[in-house]
Amino acid sequence: MNHQEELVIADLSGFFRAFEWVNAKCDNGFTFRVECVDGNSDVESAVAKQFASENALEISVKETGYSREFMSKILIRWLLCYLNDEVARDRLQDARQNFSLSHPELYAQLLNPVLDAIETLVPIRSAYTIELTTKGFYACDSDDIVIAGNDRMLFLHFSVSD
Repeated sequence: MNHQEELVIADLSGFFRAFEWVNAKCDNGFTFRVECVDGNSDVESAVAKQFASENALEISVKETGYSREFMSKILIRWLLCYLNDEVARDRLQDARQNFSLSHPELYAQLLNPVLDAIETLVPIRSAYTIELTTKGFYACDSDDIVIAGNDRMLFLHFSVSD
């Protein structure tokens, strides 16, 4: 990975960290991570290695295909949980509808730079969803996504533990 790509990963990580913090105001224990792995094109082995520390009893890898629509749904679900989660006790209330992210038609302005960064980092071949069965606690709810290129993979993790 070159220096410019390292900066893109750092930008994505910081962006995700900021939304962890925002979402922690309506629920606890959000974790959003991005990790780039070079030199591997075998998705199954890369996933097994990536999740080895999770005490996985079973790892299921399902190819979903990549599209901006697919990734946007995942990003909206997690990054904007503080707006959209109907059961969150303390979700943001925008009574006057002044906050731009209260309007779904404006989500693309937030998400397009994230999607552009993903597509810049990985010449996308496909996308995969990962399901884990672990010996211990992993998360109350999570989405683990692998964006696979020819010799690089981007691992995206979104979860809440409370």
